[in-house]
Amino acid sequence: MYAASAWYSFCTADDRQRLEAVIRRGIRSGLCRINQLTVRELVDDADESLFTNILYNRNYILHYSFYLNDVTVRMICETKLMTEN
Repeated sequence: MYAASAWYSFCTADDRQRLEAVIRRGIRSGLCRINQLTVRELVDDADESLFTNILYNRNYILHYSFYLNDVTVRMICETKLMTEN
């Protein structure tokens, strides 16, 4: 589900039904488990995994850029609050 959160939000209802149909065909043909997750659940799991890695996995490529951006945002907010008072 590479970059699913980026493209899934642009899918129409018809597109989503087609994606679900692919899963159903996979189940019928034995390629997927009977309790296979829906496409929406797969997208949500991919998002959760991505953000968990970004936040907690120090070896993940985006970990430090996200952390630095978060720190930078906090510093900017604190500076703005100090200058307003």
